[in-house]
Amino acid sequence: MPYKRQTNLQGSYTQAVEERDDNGARGPSIINIPAGTKIYKLDLANANKDHYFNILPYNIETENHPSVFKGKRKIGDGDFRLDIYTHRVEGVLKGNVLCMSQTYGKPCPYEQEVGEQDTKSPSHRTIFWVQECDRRGTPIGDGKPQLFITSHYAFTKTFLEEVDIQGKQLGF
Repeated sequence: MPYKRQTNLQGSYTQAVEERDDNGARGPSIINIPAGTKIYKLDLANANKDHYFNILPYNIETENHPSVFKGKRKIGDGDFRLDIYTHRVEGVLKGNVLCMSQTYGKPCPYEQEVGEQDTKSPSHRTIFWVQECDRRGTPIGDGKPQLFITSHYAFTKTFLEEVDIQGKQLGF
């Protein structure tokens, strides 16, 4: 999918800033990622160094996008992140399952099966398309986009607070 610069991201930024106080932790393994898609992983040997990314916007192309499903966005709108909520499942089926109630506002089969009072709060995860770059924004390495799957609480919330500050300075 070729990268196209987006100009209609105003609604996406506004929605992201409004939702920045939602919290969560831990990563999903519940999305189907096409073969050959690179996943960004932090090199722990360089974890204390600064890392730079170009966050790549995309056009929403499905009615199954959570923001479209909830009526906040529409197909064709630009976006720069995908927010999902997951439950961590222990035991034989260890892994993560999508929380339908938090992601789509529908009844969650996992919560219904286990019992809402017995489930931990779902983890809020954010998925970005990123391109690793140097401090001037020039892509490094092969320049191919990578998925960056992160905790909303550990990364996205702070990032969106910074977007809000800079957006206000730019008049958004």
